[in-house]
Amino acid sequence: MENESNYDLYLRLTPTSWATGLLAAAARNELTRRAAHGDGEAKMLLEIHRLEPARKQIQRRVMDRTNLSHQKPGHKFIYTLHFRLG
Repeated sequence: MENESNYDLYLRLTPTSWATGLLAAAARNELTRRAAHGDGEAKMLLEIHRLEPARKQIQRRVMDRTNLSHQKPGHKFIYTLHFRLG
């Protein structure tokens, strides 16, 4: 993990399984170590990752309001066609 760039470590911060969870913990520890030693980019990436769930939650609320509150109940029309012979 020490040889990877800050951005590569940032991309590993969101785990999708148990195995990637271990990598995420190692990546978070490495970014924290770098931030403690004066790496501004590492500190910024950790802060972005910390704020990301709040941003997604706000986005979800906004999307729910705009999509559901402005939709009018729809009407379903069923047409039938009758043929008369003769």
